[in-house]
Amino acid sequence: MSDERPVPLGDIWNPAPIDDYKIHFARWNGLNQPLDVFVGDFDDWKGWQEYRGSRDDFNRPYIFSLIQDYRTVDEWLFGGIWKVTARLEDRYEVTLTDELRGLIGRLRIQSAYKGRATRCLLESYFEGFFLASIEREPYAGRSFPGVSLLSVSLAEFREIVSRHRLDWHGPLANLKGIYLLRDRTDGKLYVGSAYGDEGIWSRWSAYAFSGHGGNVQTVDRFGDDPVRYGTDNIEMTLLEPMLPSVGNEEVFARENYWKVALGSRENGNLNSN
Repeated sequence: MSDERPVPLGDIWNPAPIDDYKIHFARWNGLNQPLDVFVGDFDDWKGWQEYRGSRDDFNRPYIFSLIQDYRTVDEWLFGGIWKVTARLEDRYEVTLTDELRGLIGRLRIQSAYKGRATRCLLESYFEGFFLASIEREPYAGRSFPGVSLLSVSLAEFREIVSRHRLDWHGPLANLKGIYLLRDRTDGKLYVGSAYGDEGIWSRWSAYAFSGHGGNVQTVDRFGDDPVRYGTDNIEMTLLEPMLPSVGNEEVFARENYWKVALGSRENGNLNSN
């Protein structure tokens, strides 16, 4: 039986004085996951530190930023230490410091924090931070999980397409198939099929950048601004992968099967044909 104990964060970093720091527990803001923002555009991630509400929450010189990893339990990705250079009425101005800079996107911290506040005193939680892992490279998005486990938010897939991740593009561009869109806000469903050039990759890319893929029903549902709607709310799942050699008539027949099986034409769901 192993007697290994978790390594406290304090063993590798000594914030002194500790009361110069606030923590930013960055979590889903109702629109986007911070992990997807961090992967997509670091300037956008910087903007998360510059947001100021009605209170002066970042009222100390430094911000210790943590990004909730929504794919795991009790793990946070280190997002940098930021210096507050100006406190304006409507926002903060921040600059990234050199402190722990080489560990941004690599350092994973274990913390069971479940509080509602997102901007907290570092000294209140520091002793509960433990080293989960230090990755060799900064996090750049999850690896392709395989077609049998493929479910991804529209927000995450947009970043995958933007980076033209080859580990995702290769398999998906060589598959036809049936897919499901699910609105996480109320569980409404839409079943569709991909059968054109570059298969699933091409079809899902259309959703990633339009939010609706040109379908009348999803245009009515999601509108023409997927960011405003909340791309984290839209989940895409591959129901049935098919080889490129499968005829389109068979694809359409299987699409109809899944519409019936899931009732996507009924109960206010989003298929109308």
